[in-house]
Amino acid sequence: MTTQHTPTPWHVAKDDPTAIFNSMGGYITRIDGNAVQTRAAIEGNTAFIVRACNAHDELVAALQAIADSHQTADTYTERDGWEKAHDKFVAFARAALAKVQA
Repeated sequence: MTTQHTPTPWHVAKDDPTAIFNSMGGYITRIDGNAVQTRAAIEGNTAFIVRACNAHDELVAALQAIADSHQTADTYTERDGWEKAHDKFVAFARAALAKVQA
């Protein structure tokens, strides 16, 4: 599925932790919440949305590489070659996860 969206990276506005802007300073949206959400929850949701959106492409690429790795395993005749490829996939996944968990 391909959906048009504002290019990343996005960031939370320094002067309004409920507003999201793109890297050029363009306004994307504001998270207003509802009557039962605290201000802290609304700000947390805003930060979560920005982290998730900014990490999306890297996470998809890492998962695709891992999903494709079973095909790669068939091309290696030596165990050592497969272990090196596996280490590469794990490092790719860990780098993508670090971006989300930051």
